[in-house]
Amino acid sequence: MNKDLKCKICGGKTECFDHATVLGKYSVHYCACQYCGFVQTEEPYWLKEAYSSAITDSDIGLVARNIHLSNVVDTVLKIINPTGQLLDFGGGYGMFVRMMRDKGWDFEWYDEYCENLFAKGHEMQRDHYEVVTSFELLEHLPNPLEVFEKLFALSDTLICTSEIIPQPAPRVMDWWYYATETGQHVAFYSRKSLSVIAEKFDKCLYAKHGIIIFSDKTIPEKKINLAFNHPIIARLVLGLNDRESLLGEDYYRLTGKRI
Repeated sequence: MNKDLKCKICGGKTECFDHATVLGKYSVHYCACQYCGFVQTEEPYWLKEAYSSAITDSDIGLVARNIHLSNVVDTVLKIINPTGQLLDFGGGYGMFVRMMRDKGWDFEWYDEYCENLFAKGHEMQRDHYEVVTSFELLEHLPNPLEVFEKLFALSDTLICTSEIIPQPAPRVMDWWYYATETGQHVAFYSRKSLSVIAEKFDKCLYAKHGIIIFSDKTIPEKKINLAFNHPIIARLVLGLNDRESLLGEDYYRLTGKRI
């Protein structure tokens, strides 16, 4: 491999600090940026094989994650108070979109690789959205800045998730999020690397507990922290009212019948 890999976030010098067996057979080097702390694998030549299934069998936390994120994002959106359409980018089976529509938010779905099972009829239709969400995507990106540019072209506010890598970067065997058994995680973000991204695209950054917001808007940090930590309590404390569910309207569009 090329030992002189440049950081894909800041362009700085990287140092290969470990290697591991990926997909049970490929010896892969992991390199950390000496400036921003971003960690990347060597160029991921194994990705086509890794994505033979868009969602891996080991992702048994998918349902619990969607339940948790639907509560957090519902609260964050009530704080931001968008009035237009929203998009879940890399939306998987559409479970999150369905949950958010049930909570009254006009979400659409997009995923290049996965079948939409739960949000049929709400596929991406627009060029711009008030808010874009993207969960468990960032760590999959072999060229992160290209995708960030696309996401920020879609919306001025991005809500996303990724486990923030500790500093200094842990050995591969010491951190579960490297996920070498699936081969799909190839990019790992430090808080400083997220700050570099925010600065590149002139965004405000809010990040805690693996939930990350980039936005043109200044959002009250105390409210956001409360939403990140205790979304249901936050709604009560901040007096945030529930919205009318879109479930009945969506059912009527699909069947012509009222419920």
